[in-house]
Amino acid sequence: MSRNEIALITGASRGIGRAIALALARSGATVIGTATSESGAQAITQYLQAARASGRGVVLDVALQESVDSVVDDIEKREGA
Repeated sequence: MSRNEIALITGASRGIGRAIALALARSGATVIGTATSESGAQAITQYLQAARASGRGVVLDVALQESVDSVVDDIEKREGA
């Protein structure tokens, strides 16, 4: 991935999702990691900052279309399309 790409990683607060998020961040992508709770989203932001990576954590419930739309809109506004 290049520095101009944005990666949206669901389940990025732990396990495989976290490993994928960190690997993409190391390759230069801006990583938006999702969690189902605010504390999980904060944890993602913290580990990305500790890794000096570009990105942040956000709360997302993939079962709710409104939540998905809100996250996508927020990413487009803050990070770009």
